[in-house]
Amino acid sequence: MKIKTLTSMLFLILMALSLEAQEVYVPNIKGGIDPLTRAVTMGTKTGNGMLALYGKKITSSLVLDGKSSTTFLPRTSTMFYVFTPKNLPVQGWKLVPLKSKKDHRELPFMKTGAYTGSKTSLDDIQLLVTKLTDEVFELRPIGDVKNGEYAIAYIENGVPTIIYDFRVESNMPPYPSVSHDVVLAEFAPSPSTNSLTDSDDFSNAIIRWYFDSDPRGARIFYRVISNVPSEVKNTNESYLTTTPLEETKALSIPGITYENSNNVVIEIKVSKRGYEEQIKRYNVRQVLDQQEISGFFELVEK
Repeated sequence: MKIKTLTSMLFLILMALSLEAQEVYVPNIKGGIDPLTRAVTMGTKTGNGMLALYGKKITSSLVLDGKSSTTFLPRTSTMFYVFTPKNLPVQGWKLVPLKSKKDHRELPFMKTGAYTGSKTSLDDIQLLVTKLTDEVFELRPIGDVKNGEYAIAYIENGVPTIIYDFRVESNMPPYPSVSHDVVLAEFAPSPSTNSLTDSDDFSNAIIRWYFDSDPRGARIFYRVISNVPSEVKNTNESYLTTTPLEETKALSIPGITYENSNNVVIEIKVSKRGYEEQIKRYNVRQVLDQQEISGFFELVEK
């Protein structure tokens, strides 16, 4: 269908014009901030085009991998700290509820009609913007945020180009307040990385791997999911070992640089007979910064 093809082409073009070093942080339980992981996008989905012939509008949605985000935020601590280059308006950031499906989530962003054409249509939540520096801002939702899946996305020319996903839970206790000094210190350049450039090769960076589960003996599987397949290829699922796993070894992701690492995710899956499979995803930029990839899986009986 022409509308679907044009929408997909527009999305791919805008993804190629990716924003410069944009980052999003959220509060953590220690009174500091942690980087959000970018959502893994699976393309666009467009409704039945035949509806447009009868005067009805069809919706185009961005499809996000996974039925739930791995990042949870207390409802009362849903706020964001973003770095936005001076040449880009901070108003481009939007907080949008996601539609949960069986094995993925959807971010509706455009409606198309036979007579009206295509227009951006976001059911976004208004944000209060506080400027901390010329390029660092605090964003807070105005009004209540309900339980569920959300994305904070940067909108360029009506299309989401950078998407971070998270889940809001009302039963989580609020996190401590974050001082602006803590925020600005986190965004400041790290002295340990000043000698590195974004194009440096990190494919063989040495990191600590640690995974455990309760009960132990769960099989660990690993794969790479890339939003930049021309630079870093997606991989098939590979078996590592059983829990517990603790060793120091190379990252072994060909093509990884510090610049593209924020667009690549490592997926870890654990599986044990009689228990539900569990999956965690780790942003490679965060793995490089922390020099560690680790997690604990509390297995649930089927």
